[in-house]
Amino acid sequence: MTIEKRILAVAAAAAFFAAMAGPAASAWAKGKAGKSSVTFGDDGSKDKKGDKKGKKDKDKAKPEPASKVEAAAQGDRAAGEKIYKINCASCHGIGGNADGVAASKFNPAPINHRNAEVMNARDDAALFRAIKEGARATGRDSAMPAFGAGLNELDIWDLIAYMRTLHVRIDTFVAGGAYYITKSYRVMSPKRIAQAVGDELKPEEEELRVYTVFRFPRHEGYAEYVPYEPGKLDKLKKNLKLGYLAFVKVRGPRGPVEVGMAMEPSAKLIRVAPSDLSAGQDVARLFQKFEGQGKRGKYELWKVAGVPPDIQKDAYKQYLRFLETVFMYEKEEKERTWMDEE
Repeated sequence: MTIEKRILAVAAAAAFFAAMAGPAASAWAKGKAGKSSVTFGDDGSKDKKGDKKGKKDKDKAKPEPASKVEAAAQGDRAAGEKIYKINCASCHGIGGNADGVAASKFNPAPINHRNAEVMNARDDAALFRAIKEGARATGRDSAMPAFGAGLNELDIWDLIAYMRTLHVRIDTFVAGGAYYITKSYRVMSPKRIAQAVGDELKPEEEELRVYTVFRFPRHEGYAEYVPYEPGKLDKLKKNLKLGYLAFVKVRGPRGPVEVGMAMEPSAKLIRVAPSDLSAGQDVARLFQKFEGQGKRGKYELWKVAGVPPDIQKDAYKQYLRFLETVFMYEKEEKERTWMDEE
């Protein structure tokens, strides 16, 4: 795609992106962005005024600067991969695993771009600003420098397009997800978990990031991150909730494995899989056996055929940790939505 065509693409999309008050995380595949964020209509449809404005902007062909666009414009993944290897690999590693030759010189260490928990909690606007102005511009305590002098704005969108291919998306675990919010919560009752599994939580296990995923009428594209702001949360009604997702480390056949656990609102697991596909098919099939397990109510250790007891116990412990943080989210949700009509 020529620069001229890509500029026109940014112009055509700018009106839609500007319609939503906060940034949204567009997912990427095959070098192209998913559908951008738009204003939430009363019935879930796109804002008609925004549609007309978008057409008008396209006809005028006056590009909106990418720094003002609140979600990623169309990016070229292949071009982004080349930029990544030249500018990012020395710290973040060729594969994005934060194992570059210079990584050990930084404290805190560079972000692992394959870490699904970390990357899905950052929207494209935040990534854009961090790359252009340096990580400290986003409020992070990091030595990552600004690359705005060496990369133009289209280069940065290409880079983000490639970065989004390095980690799994939220809707990989929760099918049909349109929007999601995320926040870390304390486990409601560590004592209850200890009594159920006979093993106390470590201090670092008493907090967990929960992703709450919602469907939305006529939404197209990948699940998009919604900032944790009251005005936007009000549009995500409880009756639109598909379920929850968390990334936890579980004992595996060859050592700890980061696993994505997705559950329905009923607490039944609908997807359990390694967040890194390099874990191997045998590991993926092992954790898949947990799908269908879980419920609210009395805690009882699972009995899943074909799963070693030590792995089964640890998976159940992490599931309870997940469920106890979901309880905290639901408590907060109840306080926020008590006036909503059921």
